[in-house]
Amino acid sequence: MYDLIIVGAGAAGLAAAYRASQKGKLNILVLEKERLPGRKLSAAGNGRCNLTNGYLSAERYHSFSQEIVKEWVAGKSSRDIFDFFDELGIPLYETNGYYYPLSNQGRQVTELLEQRCRDAGVQFLYERKVEQILPLESGGYEIKTAGNDSFSQAANVIVSTGGPACPALGGSDFGNRLAEELKLKVHAYFPALSPIYVKDTYLKLAKGVRLDAFVSLKSVTGETIKERGQVQFNEDCLSGIVVMNLSCYYNRWRQAESLYLDTLPEKSREEVKAYYLKQQRRFPEEAVFQLLCGIYPKAFAGYLLKRLDWKKETTLKSLGDKQLNRLTSEVKKLTFSPFYREDYGKAQVTGGGVALEEISIDTFECRKYKGLFFTGEMLDIYGCCGGYNLSFALLSGIRAADTVIGRSEG
Repeated sequence: MYDLIIVGAGAAGLAAAYRASQKGKLNILVLEKERLPGRKLSAAGNGRCNLTNGYLSAERYHSFSQEIVKEWVAGKSSRDIFDFFDELGIPLYETNGYYYPLSNQGRQVTELLEQRCRDAGVQFLYERKVEQILPLESGGYEIKTAGNDSFSQAANVIVSTGGPACPALGGSDFGNRLAEELKLKVHAYFPALSPIYVKDTYLKLAKGVRLDAFVSLKSVTGETIKERGQVQFNEDCLSGIVVMNLSCYYNRWRQAESLYLDTLPEKSREEVKAYYLKQQRRFPEEAVFQLLCGIYPKAFAGYLLKRLDWKKETTLKSLGDKQLNRLTSEVKKLTFSPFYREDYGKAQVTGGGVALEEISIDTFECRKYKGLFFTGEMLDIYGCCGGYNLSFALLSGIRAADTVIGRSEG
């Protein structure tokens, strides 16, 4: 029997394995269904590995149990993550509150973390898909892997299998399936930090355009969530960090009244219209398209004209007050009708998961099953872009390992 089996060699699992191997003399086994560890960790931050954020707050996390999230965040600091990686020999640096390894290489972070675990005696078995975790009457757990008639046993089990987001990098729904088998409360999974799909016949005309915008998402109940940042236009959806952050709300709601973009956030509506009037007086024969090309990329200028149903040759002098108001409204409140699409392939993380009420948020141990711990993305907590999700994965893995160590030393 092992002292500890960790299911999943992602960020939370690797952090737990390293911590447990350094703080206690435990017999530790890590089971991973992929052929490599930490595939999402290696890809984080476009491969640069955005490990944490200097501003950890409950407002940057989402859950169906927000009060428990506030309890967890209280007193938490990125310092614990700095110290963890400093001990590993991976110093971090900061850019606009985002923290990265000096190497800017996510794959190297994963490889070094695994090697440090191996050096401390941790055993790894890859391409081992766990099918069941069964509580033993005598205490501890029995773990069965796919296509393997033999069982592994452990006094303690840390489950760090993530969620179904990023299936190409090993996303899995095992967490919810396990919790349901153990009669625990779960929230249905949904993609988060994903594009928001919209109904717009002409959107493909603006494909590839990036704009700084003030974005508002209005729910069917009247609640409005606002963020400002760069928006990217795609063939059938909007993306970019600001949109992905709003998807954390929208994909949980599954519906919304509308999505608005203020494409000139530095200017008031009155200032925008005044500029149009000035240009109309100066260049009456100029095409509206030419005016818009002085403000936006050409592809976006053409897209706006299609939405307005104006010809490319439409001149400024032909615009009356009503048309000028329409043009002003279009750029200051570009309106979309979003629709829900369950696209885990383009989602960075998973919403939903094992309900936080089922664990002690101080230890991440399941309240109903002693020695069984749930960590990271498989739990019903997910964060905004900027290192928040990796922060939670790492800190939850470390805390679960500390609990196992404390119990073994006691």
